[in-house]
Amino acid sequence: MTKYIKYIQVCLSFLFFMCLRTHVAFSKASEKTFVPDVYITEQTEQDKILRERVSKLFFEPENDREKERRKVYSKAVREYGAQEVMLQTDDDYRISTLYFKRPGAKLNIIYVPGFFHDETPPKEWCVPFAEIFPEHNIIAFDWRGFWDSEGESAFLEKGDFGTRAYPDIQAVIDFVKKENDYPIVLHGFCFGAAMAILATLESKKTGKPTVDAIGISSIFDTFENMFNRAAELEKRWFYWALLKSGIGKSILNYMTNGSLFDVEIINLIDQIDIPCWFDHWTLDPAAELERGISVFQAKTKGFKMFVQSDIGRHARIHAKAPYQYREAYNEFLSRAGLLK
Repeated sequence: MTKYIKYIQVCLSFLFFMCLRTHVAFSKASEKTFVPDVYITEQTEQDKILRERVSKLFFEPENDREKERRKVYSKAVREYGAQEVMLQTDDDYRISTLYFKRPGAKLNIIYVPGFFHDETPPKEWCVPFAEIFPEHNIIAFDWRGFWDSEGESAFLEKGDFGTRAYPDIQAVIDFVKKENDYPIVLHGFCFGAAMAILATLESKKTGKPTVDAIGISSIFDTFENMFNRAAELEKRWFYWALLKSGIGKSILNYMTNGSLFDVEIINLIDQIDIPCWFDHWTLDPAAELERGISVFQAKTKGFKMFVQSDIGRHARIHAKAPYQYREAYNEFLSRAGLLK
């Protein structure tokens, strides 16, 4: 049995290597025809200084997530003045949030975590931004069914998260609107970015309060493509087999409340008429650079800005280049007329 496991591991490693080689070739080709507004190529001394302060707030899924999450939560509350606030959605879910309320702040950023079932990041994953943007109000939340929010989420069982979970975002927007009347940026990571776009369109459709700009990190063109890439990159053989099998899509549809496969951002982004920030890691194996560029180049009606970085990780440019990331983000806010 051990021999077969090792064989599977070798095959998966080879597959990942070949996918990465192909991705690099595609990325280099796209660089010849696309020029980002900001291109980060290496870590600066300012990045290293800020990263030293931010590093104590980072944690990743491969670590002991619950232990690390508690540590980061404690730092957020004790050192950064965060408050945990429970919000009620229109469809009666209690949503846990972390709220960093800054004296004199003139702008609010709502962070929307990504989604990948058992690896869905908690609200505490967004705490590094409390150090990166100490001048802005910041709020992050747990999706329904995950971490400290109400709802069901179990493997191979019906869960509450899906495309119909957008009221979670609306609950946070409504809360911030009651707190102050300053601009709001809704910033999502990967599928969280897709949900930010869906929630914004739903707000417009139903006449609910909406935001002033959207931040988009590591976006894909369609969820179908993202799902297929996840199958190639998954290293756990059981999950890999499910994702690669013909029943993988059916299982995910069963587990979610609203099919994720209906999400085709490339066909929705042109309905967005507010400023949009895009950031993308050049060698992102999960969300291909050229697909992120195709979404950026679609006919959005508002001001937009694209930041590409050769350093970082999937949805984590800020982990390696926090100073350059902050400077570019504040430039975007200023050029979009959101930061006076």
